[in-house]
Amino acid sequence: MSDLRPTQQCPPSGDPRGWKNDGITPVERAAAAFAGIEGMDGTSWYHPQKLSLDSGAVNGGIANPADAVLDVRATHGKDLHIPIYAFAASLGNQRVLDAATALAKQSGLPSSKLTLVNRASTYAHCDPIAAAPNQNDFLKTVEPFLRGIRA
Repeated sequence: MSDLRPTQQCPPSGDPRGWKNDGITPVERAAAAFAGIEGMDGTSWYHPQKLSLDSGAVNGGIANPADAVLDVRATHGKDLHIPIYAFAASLGNQRVLDAATALAKQSGLPSSKLTLVNRASTYAHCDPIAAAPNQNDFLKTVEPFLRGIRA
């Protein structure tokens, strides 16, 4: 977990130094998330480089020459008519919100259908899946979003 916030580091002294466990994701929850369940490794939260390449090639759903090279089919980038939710943590930072905004704009999706949550300065990459529920801004914001699109 290379993007831990400063409050989740070792204390300045001690031998051995203990874990300063005062962030929104207690070390026990992070360990449980990475241990996985039912034989699945929790590190699947991190995706392979191939997914990054394919995502870039999709080009917001607009057909382009990379489609043939990487065997992807980007065809509906201007046909999106469903609400978009985007949550920015430290790894994706503002890029996540910018990409969601660009996708909505190219499809003519009104801003009322776009939910952007920026926690890039306070959330590590794994916090949305491992933060304590009572402190988890991802859960606090995605639940109302999902309720709103279900209605």
